Amino acid sequence: MRKLGLVIIGMIVWSVVYPVVLGQEDVKPVILLYHGPKKGDQELSVYGEALAELIEQDSRLQGEAEIVLVGDQDLMNTLLYFPQVKCVILALTTWELEAQRLVPSLEWYFNQGGSIVGIGNAGKGDVTFRLNGSIFPLFGTQYYTVNPTFVCVNKETGEERIVEIPRCNDNEVRQLVRQTTYVQSTDHEITQGVADEFTLKDSRFVAHLNTSTKEFTHMVPEEGDYTMVYQDNDLGAPLVVVYEDNGTTVTFAGTDQMSVHEDDPAYYGNILEDENFVKLFQNSVYYAWNEETKYEDAMARAQQKFEEMEQEEEALKEQVEKSQSQETTSSLMRSVLLIVVGLVLIAIIAYFCFIVPSRERGAEVEEVTEEEGQ
Repeated sequence: MRKLGLVIIGMIVWSVVYPVVLGQEDVKPVILLYHGPKKGDQELSVYGEALAELIEQDSRLQGEAEIVLVGDQDLMNTLLYFPQVKCVILALTTWELEAQRLVPSLEWYFNQGGSIVGIGNAGKGDVTFRLNGSIFPLFGTQYYTVNPTFVCVNKETGEERIVEIPRCNDNEVRQLVRQTTYVQSTDHEITQGVADEFTLKDSRFVAHLNTSTKEFTHMVPEEGDYTMVYQDNDLGAPLVVVYEDNGTTVTFAGTDQMSVHEDDPAYYGNILEDENFVKLFQNSVYYAWNEETKYEDAMARAQQKFEEMEQEEEALKEQVEKSQSQETTSSLMRSVLLIVVGLVLIAIIAYFCFIVPSRERGAEVEEVTEEEGQ
């Protein structure tokens, strides 16, 4: 179900574009999942694989799509213009602090009726620039941590103890614990099967905060349909937002600091193993998948074009058959004419070569007989 590496474009062109042109109906639409490039020892494709696995585990989408993992912005820009892309997952982490090269293509994709699920830095202004506040309507200026605490973890037993001063014993490891409590603010399709309130550990979220006072301001786009689905219980800032205008997006304000190392407090498994978050993510992808119109329009146009090509092919066949029929009739007439002319010529030749000489010889014989009788 997943495709990786440098063969992505070739795979799409051969296995998707080519069959679409031929009018086949068993072609699967594509989910583009952008996870970002490798940064140091952080192989972010592992994070992308984990997100893809969550999508594959959703029975509603099993066997319905090809998931294509992308780690390069330029490649992502190219793939966004392919007509068979039905949904986009944009997972931006703090390992990638700028996604400006993606802005024009994401705007185009959204305005064509595409659907996007944005995670982490997708809602931060200095990362996605003008997309923040429109496609990803969080107006995020900076990250916020709710009541962080320090915990000392025993290296042997794993026992934890909260400390006010970030100082631990030699046999302990110090960890900074962040947690965010999600509170449902609106009943929505993506909240089905998700608790009305749940807490994610080791997480923080982006919000529109005054840089000096740290006060939160709730901002809403001037256009489009904005729905805050979950908010945090401290500031009341949006944590999950559904936005619909030309296209559809679901934007998560948290999950920014993802590490692929299990011993890291920001290890992605801490969040992706939470049942509520998993269900919320799966619901968001499925909702975006169903709400998009770009793919459906593209396939309808492709089908219409294919039908036009079939009609042109049938018209051409009829013209060829008619031409062949006319050519056959013409050939037959020429053959008959040649036969008639041939028969006439044969008759003329026979008359002058056989009948006339025969008569002349008969007349000569009669003259000789008469002379001999005299």
